Amino acid sequence: MEIAYLIGYLVVGVICGFITKAITNNRGMEGGFWWGFFLGIIGIIIVAVRPNDKK
Repeated sequence: MEIAYLIGYLVVGVICGFITKAITNNRGMEGGFWWGFFLGIIGIIIVAVRPNDKK
């Protein structure tokens, strides 16, 4: 049963990582995957409220 939780966490982490990566790319920044991977929804919020670097 514990392996199911680990796989579930990894799947959610990868999904949130790609969401944060897309947000940072749209804002003109690099990186961002690890914010979503390790912090999940909180990482998405952190990346979403950062100022836009596009000029």
